[in-house]
Amino acid sequence: MSAQIQSQQLLAAVKDRNFSAAQVHAKSLVTSQLTDEYLLPMACVVVLIIVRYWSDAGVRKVQRVCDAAEAKAKEDSMALRDNVRSMTSRWRRDIRSREQSIQSVFDKNAEMTKTIDGLAAALKSCAPRFFHA
Repeated sequence: MSAQIQSQQLLAAVKDRNFSAAQVHAKSLVTSQLTDEYLLPMACVVVLIIVRYWSDAGVRKVQRVCDAAEAKAKEDSMALRDNVRSMTSRWRRDIRSREQSIQSVFDKNAEMTKTIDGLAAALKSCAPRFFHA
């Protein structure tokens, strides 16, 4: 088997996260092409490549989780903002309605006060006639 095919098999095993297959392919690659003086440095390089790939995969996974959490937080904040806006507009409508009701009560109170004052004046004007007779 050529070194290129063995290298491709090694990379495929690393990408598939199949550590046992990566070990087998790395061993076959190293033993078929290299002499004993290069075995240890080559094994270190292979191990570093594997560790680097797996650590990068972990970083990518954490990044995806963080991105999902950020998107969820943005979605929740938008929903909360919309909820606060709708509550504020409802509150404004309720305040306007109550102010109109209070103004209506004040207007009716003013009308009743005028009517009562008129009746009191009429009663005062009629009262001396009834009490002097």
